[in-house]
Amino acid sequence: MDGVRHTYRCADEIIDLKDYGPARQITIFEAGVAAAQILTSVTSGVNARIIHLLRCRWRIENAFEYLADNHGINWLCDYAKTDKTITIEVPNPERAAANRAVADAVKNLAVTKARLGDITNRDRVTDVKAQIADIGTGRDNITYAQDDLAAAKAHRKTVPAKLHPHVPRAEPRLERRALQTALRICAHNAEHWLARKLDIHLQNPDEVRSHTRALMHQPGTITYHHNRITITIDPPDEPRVASAVHALLQQLNQKPAHIPGDPRPVTYTLNPRP
Repeated sequence: MDGVRHTYRCADEIIDLKDYGPARQITIFEAGVAAAQILTSVTSGVNARIIHLLRCRWRIENAFEYLADNHGINWLCDYAKTDKTITIEVPNPERAAANRAVADAVKNLAVTKARLGDITNRDRVTDVKAQIADIGTGRDNITYAQDDLAAAKAHRKTVPAKLHPHVPRAEPRLERRALQTALRICAHNAEHWLARKLDIHLQNPDEVRSHTRALMHQPGTITYHHNRITITIDPPDEPRVASAVHALLQQLNQKPAHIPGDPRPVTYTLNPRP
């Protein structure tokens, strides 16, 4: 899958789950002991590929957890904001109020017309003069409602739908946050690379991460010469770790690194034990 052959010892079987049906159960063995189980609906395919994909997923989750615990990728280290003037158009709240006034005027006109219709459609009229007076009043109310609607529409035309507020708005400095995140990921990748190199000599994958972090805080001195830069590190207390660090430094010195912008090679040495 990644150019390297991976071998897994596993057991593969089809089981029947209640209220589901047949499913595939893959048991992974390490040192002769069942280490993990995978339950999947994929009943076909090579089991080693499924195991490898899931192990890669575990590595991703472990990497994010390690970044949060040791490199503070989730930290917010800068609360500074940048004042930025808003130049985009925003909805005008007065326009919304004008729309509501027009809608109310339309509704009032409809209600007024309905009332006049009720007056003219009466089944029995006991007082004709009163009905004629009510009809005249209803027509006048319709005229008033029409005038109110026309005035509301005329006022709405004078209110713009959107405005340019031209007010400052505080925005987070996303570029600085992105730069911090990128640097922390680079530091994690460098530490991961160094841990793999150290484990070649230490042969202890369970403790190599802690020893690598301790190595980064190991006391020492940096000496700048005219043609090279020498970093001298105090040896760790454990002899086996000190031996592994010594072999690691020799390996790093075979292809010396350089500080960006400085052509002088960087070499490492280990102080002799007192």
